[in-house]
Amino acid sequence: MQLINAALTIMEGSKDAPFGTTSLLVNQATAARLLAVSRFTVRRLVSDGRLNPVLVRGAVRYPLDQIQRLAGSGRVPTS
Repeated sequence: MQLINAALTIMEGSKDAPFGTTSLLVNQATAARLLAVSRFTVRRLVSDGRLNPVLVRGAVRYPLDQIQRLAGSGRVPTS
């Protein structure tokens, strides 16, 4: 639970984030930026079943490990 709270703190941009923690979930804009695609392409990846969003407090977030796996595969469609 502490790791989830730390990730939420980082995502919300708080300066009180614990040192050495990384976000496990990212929002759509960050996912698009990390994959170097548009936000529309992120939605298409979800509809294709290649990216599985998670609801956190009613907000859609994307697992960072899935984004890294997609980026590493070299098979991300261009925007």
